[in-house]
Amino acid sequence: MSNLTKFIIFLLFCSLTTLEATNVEVFGRKIYVDGEPFVFRGVCYSPTPIGQNVASGYYFWQDRNYVDDIPKIKSLGANVLRIYNAPQRYETNFEEFLQLCYKNGIYVIVGYWVNHGQDFSNSTVRQKEKENFLTIVNLWKNYPAVLGWCFGNEVYSGSGSSWSDWYSLLEEVAEEVKKVTPNLLMMTATNVDYFYGTAGKKENKSDDTSLAKIDCWGINVYWGFTFKDLFKDYANITNKALIITEFGCDSWNGTINKEDEEMQKRCIISQWMDIEKNLVIKGGVLSGGCIFEWTDEWWKSSSGSPIVHDTVSDWENGNYEDRHMNEEWFGIMKISSDVNHNYITQPKAVYYALQDLWKKFVNVEKNIVYAYPNPAKNVEFVKFNLPYDAKYIEIYNIAGEFVNEIKVLDVFNTRWYLDNYYYKPVSSGIYIFVVKTDKGKIYKNKVAVIR
Repeated sequence: MSNLTKFIIFLLFCSLTTLEATNVEVFGRKIYVDGEPFVFRGVCYSPTPIGQNVASGYYFWQDRNYVDDIPKIKSLGANVLRIYNAPQRYETNFEEFLQLCYKNGIYVIVGYWVNHGQDFSNSTVRQKEKENFLTIVNLWKNYPAVLGWCFGNEVYSGSGSSWSDWYSLLEEVAEEVKKVTPNLLMMTATNVDYFYGTAGKKENKSDDTSLAKIDCWGINVYWGFTFKDLFKDYANITNKALIITEFGCDSWNGTINKEDEEMQKRCIISQWMDIEKNLVIKGGVLSGGCIFEWTDEWWKSSSGSPIVHDTVSDWENGNYEDRHMNEEWFGIMKISSDVNHNYITQPKAVYYALQDLWKKFVNVEKNIVYAYPNPAKNVEFVKFNLPYDAKYIEIYNIAGEFVNEIKVLDVFNTRWYLDNYYYKPVSSGIYIFVVKTDKGKIYKNKVAVIR
């Protein structure tokens, strides 16, 4: 390793903060992270490239598409990703995913998928689910991006078992998890109808006393523009913290038979405003929510193909402006692929609207302009996270000498191929890039190149 390379790595190391375990404390309805009240600006994250199928065993960490996604999620102003499963053995890519989340100020609620309709009175089923989940917990518990654990999503009992069988399993699992990670969040996510029908009832073992080790309820809600009386009703059912673990609207308008980004934007912004109005920090019962979903999911429709973006209505919901729900169109990002089948995302209108709403919670200047990967080692190019009105990027070496200029045609897919103005590769070193916007605003940052 050359002395210059060692020096660059030393400079980058000095810029990193010391890794410390996340400390989550829950006092009644209030959630604190590292001593500060926490508002969940979350995104449900299960990106699936065109042609792949989650139902056939695809997991997002199989590909490294999160490398492109995480900077865009950071720029959105999100601070939490909710994922639905995690590997039960060490995976380099998943470790990288957690490390990138932490580096970008994003926490992760790590989920575990419990198959619906099982016989939860069966001791073999209970032991299997407990052991599998604890394997995940023990494997990933020491990564500071991990904010907590979510056991199950919209689970219901089957094969003659009762709701009390499911909820008693949930508490048994939570008790074991709390022995291992007492300072991380422990929760489940349920359908809003299941919550109303089963939660807070002693006979179901779902009251606060029976679920003593559960910190927080997560509820998935698709009620159109608002959450109606949910928060008032919730206050009468339980004293636990609350996160809306799914909310959203698809962008396909089945009434007019075409994509309607403005319809999606109107609905989701109204939903978030209702969430914000009912935050616990404002005297409500709620700690925030997770928008469903990061990208469109072409695999989702049972009647179609994962290489086709289907427009067949999957179910109907009269609470929405368009009652025809299209599972494949819930993303706030579109997906496509190039001739090499690379995963490409483009923001829908609601992305920018949410970014505008969430910017009050974040340091926009700090989040808005950077290059990745950084350092750039063994890569062909770096990409940039840019403001929406960026027009040019000028690149200089550490001595202040001009190296290259890049015209920004697409703020989400601008690349520097680590070359100079004459298309010659640049040498190892630290480079300064200057971003200029339409309105004359200037941003500066650095990227290290290691050959």
